[in-house]
Amino acid sequence: MVKKVVGKSGLRVPKGILENVGLSAGAVASIKESGNTIIIEHTGERKEIAAAKPEKELDIRCVEVREKDTWFDFTERSMKEGKVRFYRARHKASGDWMLKVMADPSGKATVKVSKCPPGIYSPLEGDSMVFQPSKREGSVYNIISTAYLDEKRNIRRDQKEHLEEVPEYISKESEIVLWSEATGKDNARYANHPVTLIQKDDYAMMVKQFMLQRVFPIAGAGGHCKTI
Repeated sequence: MVKKVVGKSGLRVPKGILENVGLSAGAVASIKESGNTIIIEHTGERKEIAAAKPEKELDIRCVEVREKDTWFDFTERSMKEGKVRFYRARHKASGDWMLKVMADPSGKATVKVSKCPPGIYSPLEGDSMVFQPSKREGSVYNIISTAYLDEKRNIRRDQKEHLEEVPEYISKESEIVLWSEATGKDNARYANHPVTLIQKDDYAMMVKQFMLQRVFPIAGAGGHCKTI
């Protein structure tokens, strides 16, 4: 279970986020948004951080399409065959990324990092994000979880459990619904968890959601604390 700090604003803040911006964890924080600035007040300290602007900081382009390719699906422990698209994501704060999207005939699509910038991002090389077919025709979904750095600067994930926990920079890019609505099921542990809902052929948006959820939050104190 991720340790969290409850702020006066009512938002739940992953412990690692506060430490990322030079604030000690363990006490109450007040988080406010003012224009393009995130203001964090924490035990008498104050930090002002530039808010993330995905549309200006991230450039995603398809650089290659393989009409037929094969890959190993680790979730199903089997070989798959389908179309694979390669994307270059140029992120102002972290650098250049290479990702591929593997779409199999079942409708499932998997985004996987082929190459990432060195340093703190290295553990994300080979990381993946799965988009499953939704009950809503023509759409796929993924459960939202944002990355953060723990006390030892290891990359962890904070899975969102309520709609109000979803950062605005994610919700303004894709439709957000509950897992139960996306799947048509209501008896699972994820029933009330928020998910992104994306058109099944919008592969660039799948890449963008990977970057927003897994890269933006750990891109350093130079911004992107809009994950709070």
